[in-house]
Amino acid sequence: MVLGFILYESFDLVYHVGKFTVNGVFGIYNWYYDINNYIPIQGMNKYELLEDKIDNLTKQIELINMSKS
Repeated sequence: MVLGFILYESFDLVYHVGKFTVNGVFGIYNWYYDINNYIPIQGMNKYELLEDKIDNLTKQIELINMSKS
């Protein structure tokens, strides 16, 4: 029982340290050679459209409040 726990934790530690190392080296390599693997997510412009609508509605509310005063 104890041996299984020690083996499991050892494997888990080696796996995660290795994963962090590989991802870190890969990130530093891409940063150094200016490699951009960013692919925009489809549908992100919807958020920009919603922000524009919110801004427009806020301006309209402010105009209405200013005209009432």
